[in-house]
Amino acid sequence: MEIVRDQPGFLGTGATLLADLTLLAYILLLVPLMLVASSLPAVKNSSRITNT
Repeated sequence: MEIVRDQPGFLGTGATLLADLTLLAYILLLVPLMLVASSLPAVKNSSRITNT
């Protein structure tokens, strides 16, 4: 039985399966979180404008 980190990946880049899964985790978790975090200052500023 091969260890997960030694198996070939599925993205066709020649990287290991563990590297491919790490890349997908970054894309699926961090990118949406960055988009949400970047919209928060806009929401905070718009509430300040409407209160004055």
